[in-house]
Amino acid sequence: TQGFSGTFAATFLSVMVFFLVSRSIRRCSSSLWTYKRRSLSQVQAEYEKRKRECAEASSLRPVNPLSVFANSEVDLAEIEVYGFDFDYTIAQYSTELHREIYDMAKRHLVEAKLFPKGILDIQYNPQFAIRGLHHDKEKNILMKLDNFLRIEPKTVYRGRTALSQDEVAKLYGGNQVSIVDLDIFSESSANKRVRQFLDMFALPEMTLLCDCTQYLLDEEIPFDHEYLASDVQFVIRKLHTSHAIHDEILSDKERYVNRNEGIVKYLDKLKQAGKKLFIVTNSKFSFVDEGMCYVIGDDWRDLFDVVVVRARKPSFFTDCNRPFRSQHPDSDTTSWRKIVKFEHGGVYQEVFECCCASELPPTCSNVYCTG
Repeated sequence: TQGFSGTFAATFLSVMVFFLVSRSIRRCSSSLWTYKRRSLSQVQAEYEKRKRECAEASSLRPVNPLSVFANSEVDLAEIEVYGFDFDYTIAQYSTELHREIYDMAKRHLVEAKLFPKGILDIQYNPQFAIRGLHHDKEKNILMKLDNFLRIEPKTVYRGRTALSQDEVAKLYGGNQVSIVDLDIFSESSANKRVRQFLDMFALPEMTLLCDCTQYLLDEEIPFDHEYLASDVQFVIRKLHTSHAIHDEILSDKERYVNRNEGIVKYLDKLKQAGKKLFIVTNSKFSFVDEGMCYVIGDDWRDLFDVVVVRARKPSFFTDCNRPFRSQHPDSDTTSWRKIVKFEHGGVYQEVFECCCASELPPTCSNVYCTG
């Protein structure tokens, strides 16, 4: 009897478990089917609801615009040394500078590269491009890639004409760019066909490239996509290496440079906290000195322990074969002495020195010549 009772109890328990599990599965299936039927409308409604809630929550907790933020893995209290760039970090430039770079580059294309004079009539549009876009010089495509090199929809342009997703898929055999085609700022990638525009100075270059493309297409003028990209890149780089942009900025600092009193307070706060500060910039010292005097004051060097000019970024961060040289602040000359350590208040440079631009090796794309 006990055996029969135990068996019956076990059987009954198994049946009940099976029944409950079956009912749960049916309920889940029913809920899933209901979710699938109503997912589009429900998800959209839920999204809008959460979006409103987030907006309301953020308005209740306003962000201090003077705050400095870091990601969750960085404790700024433990950082002892802070480095700054000059251009677009300490010195903020106005849209007028982009417009001037665009116009100067147009004139160089017409005068030095014999482009049609009609491009001189094109006006700069500051709203067209954003920093971080990629350009495929072989296909003459400007586009936005995500972290996995996927081409983001509705971001692909040839000239000023947007390409459909079908056109993109036909060009690339899908929606992704191969990493082997990507310029990653190393000598081995100097000739890769897909280049990323990372800095703010690239905005007029991207816009000019697309405007010239559209003009040549509209006028039905045959051209080579890669030559066009190379010519536009050349004239923009020439404006930097010849210091024409620097001269233009210094000729009218009030027009081109936005002064920010907040940066002075921030630098003072860091120094009072015992932090060490340095500058690393691709610009020459005379330009940085005059710009810093305008933005911060004549005593700006008291805030910085070390100043590095003509740094050749981004190669500066990866090329360890070129030693630093000490520069005399009152002139553009460098010392022959070997640098074994940085001295407080010192000015240094890491520059490829040559007699003329024709002596530059083909892979040196981010250099300034002293000759």
